[in-house]
Amino acid sequence: MPNPYRPATRNPQEQFWDAHGSLKTRYFDDDVKQKIKFFLSSKLKGRNIELGGGWYLSHPGSLVVDLSMACLVRNPALEKMQFDLDSLGRGAKLPFKDASFDSAVMVSVWQYLQHPDHAICEIERILKPGAELYLVHGQGAGIDRYIVNHTLTEEMEHHFRSLGYDTLVENIPMSNPDTRIYRSLCVAMPSGKRAWRSMIKDKESREERNKMILRDPSIFLESYLSHEFNEVKSRLEKLAEVPVTAYSAGYMDRVQRFSDEIHKETGGVPYLFTEYRPEEELSMMLVDGERAVDATLYLSGPTCPINGDTLERAMSKHGLQFNVVSRYFEHEGNLRRELLKDRVVRSKDSMVRYAYFCSAAALNTYTREEQERLMSQVWLMDEDFGSMVLDQKALVYRLATSETAQERKIDRLIALKERILSEKIPLAGHRRFDHSKMMPVLRKFIR
Repeated sequence: MPNPYRPATRNPQEQFWDAHGSLKTRYFDDDVKQKIKFFLSSKLKGRNIELGGGWYLSHPGSLVVDLSMACLVRNPALEKMQFDLDSLGRGAKLPFKDASFDSAVMVSVWQYLQHPDHAICEIERILKPGAELYLVHGQGAGIDRYIVNHTLTEEMEHHFRSLGYDTLVENIPMSNPDTRIYRSLCVAMPSGKRAWRSMIKDKESREERNKMILRDPSIFLESYLSHEFNEVKSRLEKLAEVPVTAYSAGYMDRVQRFSDEIHKETGGVPYLFTEYRPEEELSMMLVDGERAVDATLYLSGPTCPINGDTLERAMSKHGLQFNVVSRYFEHEGNLRRELLKDRVVRSKDSMVRYAYFCSAAALNTYTREEQERLMSQVWLMDEDFGSMVLDQKALVYRLATSETAQERKIDRLIALKERILSEKIPLAGHRRFDHSKMMPVLRKFIR
C-alpha cells in the first residue's frame, strides 16, 4: 500500500508493534471488540478518524492512522495512513486540513502517548467544532513496558477537565457481570476558536442511560444481542438458496464411489463426514478452491480394520485427499446397534457424541442413512436428543457467522455465491436451506 507519510525520525517502538501486527495479536477478545464497535455505532456519524487503530477497525468508513505498517496492511479500512503520534511532540502535524473530521476514536491508545497535550491540540484542529472524541479503554490496560500515560478513565477525564473540556464517561458492559472494566470517555471539542465551553451532545439523557446500564447491564447487552442476531439472520437469508457447482456435484460423486469401493474391499460401512462446516460450503466448491476437505472417517463392522494403504490407494484412484482420517467412535460394530443395545442409552457424553455425528455434514449415502436411522430411533428413547442435534447444527452456523479477527466466514460464502453467479460458473442445480428452525437455538450462542 502507498505510504503517504512517514516521519523522518523512526519511533523505536515501531518494530515491536510491527511484530504484534504480523501475528494479528488481539489485545482484546473478539467479544470485547464487538461490543465496543456496537457502542460506537450509535455515536459516530459522518467522517471518523481512528488514531492508533492498529489492524482493528472499530467503526466502518473510518480513516485509520497507526505507527505500524504491518498492522495497517491487515486493517480492512479503505482509508489508512502511517503516522507516528509521538512525532506530534516534535512539531509534526497530521496531514489534514482544519475541521476535516466529524469525530475521532482512540481504543486503548492513550496510555502509550508520549506527548498527550500535543495530541489533544492536533485532534482539536482536525475535528469540526462541536465534534466528539471517544477514548475507549479497559481500566489499567496496556503492555506494561510501553505505558507512559494514564491507564484509568477517571484519570483521563480529570486531565481533560483540567484543560477546560466538557467530558462524559459511559460504561460498555461485557458478557461478564462487571460493567466497570471497559469505559468510554467522550470529550467535546470547542465550538469555535478558544470557545472552551462546547458541551457534550444530549449529555443529561446519556448520563441517565449510563446510570441505568450500571444498575442493569442487560439494557445494553440485550440491544447488542438483538443487533448481532439481526446481522446473523440477514446473512443466512442470503444463503437460503445456493448454487450447486458442477465441480461440487462431481466431487461428491467421486466421494461416493470411493466409499463404495472401501465398503466392497473391507466389508465395513464407511461413515464419512466433515466437521464444523456448513453444508452450503460443500455445495459451492470450485476447481480452483480448496482441494482437500477436512473429513472424519469411521469404518463400522466387526472385522474391518482401517488399512492405510487401502485408503490411500482408493483416494488416489478417485482424486481425493482427506486431511483427517480417523476412528471417531470408540466402540466396535455398527453405531446404531451399539447405541441401542439392551434399549439403554449410554452416558450423557455418548449422547453428545451421537448428536454431533447426526449434525455433521454427511459426505456419502452411508452416513446420511445412518444419521436418519439414529435420529428416528434414538429420539424415541430420549426426547432431548433432537434438541442436542439442533444445538450442534446451530453451533456450526454460529462459528461461521461470528466475527473473529474481523472476519465472518459466512461473508466469504456470500461472496462466493455472488462470484459463481456473476461468472456463470457451470452448475448442477440449486439447493434450498431452511434455517428457521435453527435460529432460536442459534441466538443462545450469541454472547
